Amino acid sequence: MVHDPTTAVRRLGRIVQFLAMVAHLPLGAVRHHDRAAALRLVRDLPAWADLADPERRKALARHRTPLARAVRRTVPDDDEFALVAYRQGIG
Repeated sequence: MVHDPTTAVRRLGRIVQFLAMVAHLPLGAVRHHDRAAALRLVRDLPAWADLADPERRKALARHRTPLARAVRRTVPDDDEFALVAYRQGIG
């Protein structure tokens, strides 16, 4: 538990560094193809939901659905682009 603002900011900074480091890693099933594009191997990796505590997964899913619905309703022209993660760290 953190009780002072400076330590809290430092801890958040470390969390951001960690997430930035692992954000490019694939989640879910990873498919490996040979040079002829034939599927040769499927590796199951954890999905984002698997990385959350089991008791929080239901809450995460419950919040994600209305958020996606709101994006599709308010950004009708390019809603799929709006639902893709923005990795620049702004916004």
